[in-house]
Amino acid sequence: MREVGNRGTRGRKMSSGKRFFYNIVTLILVVVIVFCLFKIGKILWGYYEGTKTYDHVAKIAGIGSKDSDHIDFDKLLSENPDTKAWLKLKGTNINYPILQGASNDTYLHRMFDGKYNPKGSLFIDYRVENPFQDFMTIVYGHNMKDNTMFSHLMEYKNQDFYKKHPKMLLYTPSKNYNMYVIGAMYIDAAAPQYKLFFNESEKASYVNWISSNSVIKTDEVASAQDKIVMLSTCTNVDENGRFIVFGKLVER
Repeated sequence: MREVGNRGTRGRKMSSGKRFFYNIVTLILVVVIVFCLFKIGKILWGYYEGTKTYDHVAKIAGIGSKDSDHIDFDKLLSENPDTKAWLKLKGTNINYPILQGASNDTYLHRMFDGKYNPKGSLFIDYRVENPFQDFMTIVYGHNMKDNTMFSHLMEYKNQDFYKKHPKMLLYTPSKNYNMYVIGAMYIDAAAPQYKLFFNESEKASYVNWISSNSVIKTDEVASAQDKIVMLSTCTNVDENGRFIVFGKLVER
């Protein structure tokens, strides 16, 4: 009888041990789920805050409708002196100010109001001395999963999208431009084509390189005398992968 009783006691102890183990595993899983939900919630809240901020900036700029051509640069500059331009691509979410900081880190994860946010801002390479007046102006922006900032640039890998959106609108404090798309392509972040300073022969070679390597066929071509804008964003596939869209400026 004692042997039977001992076996029953050992069985009960093993059962209690298993329950304890399962409880620990369950607790760990709950903690992991809560942590993941917290991280997801934080990301979504950042998206919301960023969108709300840029909606407010649009109001500061005086954009009363999607077709409005008026940008109140006086108000924008009073809010942020780093404002250099405004970029709009009709039919998409690209409708933002373009800033230029003291370094390329300044607005990488900071918005127009200077607050930290994963969306960051659209910003000009800090080395550009005369934005949109030099031969080459490089503008960076994030490819966000909520289809904001430069996410719609990726659409230019499709010929049909280009046909519907052959130009963007660029506004500066002194001039307004049509920015005609002249090429789009994938490129590495360390590629030598991220270039700002050219002599005359290099300019001609560069615009030929754009047309030769574009993944789409465009109706516009550029020359060494044009003002070129490179719009650059991450591909979100390869850590060093970038997708770039080139445009040439034509004053309106």
